Amino acid sequence: MSLLTDADCERISARLIERSTSGYHNNDGSFRTDNPDVEEDCQLLMLQLLPNPDNLRRFRDWSQKQCNLSRQLPEPASAADLIKTIEKTNFLSEDSRTTLCDMLSTELRSYVGLGTHLNYHYCLRTDLLQLVPEDYDIDEMDARDILPGSILGINLTKTSPQSNNRRKNNDSDESASSNSSTGNDDTGFTFMQLGRVDYLSHESRETYNKLSHNPVQMPWSDSGFVLVVAIERDGTPGAPWLIFNFKPESEIEGDRVRIPRTGRFWGTLLGDKTQRLAVKLGDKMSDLEDKKPWCMTTQFGTESEAQIVAAVFSKLTSITGEILRQKIPDVSRSG
Repeated sequence: MSLLTDADCERISARLIERSTSGYHNNDGSFRTDNPDVEEDCQLLMLQLLPNPDNLRRFRDWSQKQCNLSRQLPEPASAADLIKTIEKTNFLSEDSRTTLCDMLSTELRSYVGLGTHLNYHYCLRTDLLQLVPEDYDIDEMDARDILPGSILGINLTKTSPQSNNRRKNNDSDESASSNSSTGNDDTGFTFMQLGRVDYLSHESRETYNKLSHNPVQMPWSDSGFVLVVAIERDGTPGAPWLIFNFKPESEIEGDRVRIPRTGRFWGTLLGDKTQRLAVKLGDKMSDLEDKKPWCMTTQFGTESEAQIVAAVFSKLTSITGEILRQKIPDVSRSG
């Protein structure tokens, strides 16, 4: 007798599944209450269908293979696919945003090299919630749609030269008008956060390269910055920016504590003493390439105090809609 084919195994599997699912019901379709031993019944049926020991082993091997395939995780999106998806995203479309979020939310990750600065390599560790506004930085009474935490905005206020960390007044860095009936109408700087930016020294990377380690397996460390893509008024993706995570989550307590501007690590990259709140890395996402030196062309917020705020979707002034930041009224805060 010849060994079973895959098609034979599929047919036998279907019979066993049918017996398993029907074993809990009586002939009239009612649910059995006499605690049926479905598993034993299926084992007996399998022996009837597969009396030949070789075919029984063949079927069990086939079943194990199918089980392994069902557990096998899909390949993560490549760096090229991720960047291509970002550049094609229409942020005014919920479906388009969801497609990108699904790609970024997977626990699987491939190596996404972002380039180099001084003696360090940088890569992306995807994470949609690195930057988080406080509850009091969200106007829950806003009549417009408040977007998920992956899309946010930055509100800047001037700092006092004396203290350098206290708000001086309510002036924003953006010119705008406020509409009390629909919340605050400041476009400001809206963005989608893509994830944490990690670093590795050039010497360490060369060492691990010689040991045949893939970049994704190397011991990257948190740089303290987050990679975001700016959102233009028409919903198209703009430039990639680094934003300093000035209020990171504590790995021990789990709460968030603001890093004082006077601290030595506020807004600085390793080997570089320049403080930066937000710095532009290119004109589009595809400008970022593994091992390509960064070109830091524009920055903002160095002389201001930053506030991460929610973003909203509004159709009040546009047929297709706009994504705006909520310009929350300024109050003095500490911590």
